[in-house]
Amino acid sequence: QGRRRALARGPGPGRQVLDMPNARVDSLATATATAAHIACLMPSHGGPAVAPGPRVLEILFDRPMASAIHLFGDLPQVTGAPCWDDEGRVLRIPVLLSPGTRYRLAFNAGAEGGFRGANGEVLAPREWTFEAA
Repeated sequence: QGRRRALARGPGPGRQVLDMPNARVDSLATATATAAHIACLMPSHGGPAVAPGPRVLEILFDRPMASAIHLFGDLPQVTGAPCWDDEGRVLRIPVLLSPGTRYRLAFNAGAEGGFRGANGEVLAPREWTFEAA
């Protein structure tokens, strides 16, 4: 199984935290509605097992994103530098998938809210699981 580790790029200690302890329910719903979202994941979340070996994980966002990268969980071995497309909507991460391994990744699972839209909207938390055959 993959080892639990984190992939984090971008600003370090000066990262901002979204803290809304006194927010009303309706304002939380509005915050979620305007939050950045993931439009597509490759390999697909919970889809059929993919071939092991060198692959590129691809994450398509619904809007241009800031360049900071924060993924946590059971990550495959990262084999190269993650890169964004010119619009900042597609993140590609070269990896090596191990046979018979299930991977479970989390986007913005903690309070930090590392993935953000280019104009500051925090990415809605999301989990991503996939398996190598």
